[in-house]
Formats: sequence, structure tokens, C-alpha cells
Amino acid sequence: HVVRAEDGALIGALQPDIATVLIGYNNYAVQTPIATFHDALSELLTTIRARAPDCRIHVITPLWALRARQQPLA
Repeated sequence: HVVRAEDGALIGALQPDIATVLIGYNNYAVQTPIATFHDALSELLTTIRARAPDCRIHVITPLWALRARQQPLA
């Protein structure tokens, strides 16, 4: 699903040592406005940090291309 600020509380409640947040693909697919995405991601990360201050957070995004690859990787 898309980035939602309230997910930070769910993640933080688990008290994880590390959290990986995959962002971007669903937000891109539904065309979430950038300001909305920014605010939700910021609140998500702030909430995780507040509830699990020792948690290492890794935010990643998928890599994709708009065109099919022209040349094989060789």
C-alpha cells in the first residue's frame, strides 16, 4: 500500500532493531502528490524514531526504467 504516517506506530510498537521501508512504487502507481508523499513519509519516520529510538531505519525504493532495455547486460 502507499506510505501512510500511521504505519510508523505499528512498526515502532514492534521495537525492531532494524526496519526496512520500501517506498515509491505504489505511490507512483496511484500518483500520490509529492507534498502528500513527503509529509506522510516524514511523519512515518518520525513516529518510528519516537517509538523505537534505537531502531536503524533503511529507506529504499525500487529501480525501474520507463523503456525496455535495448542492450543485454553482458
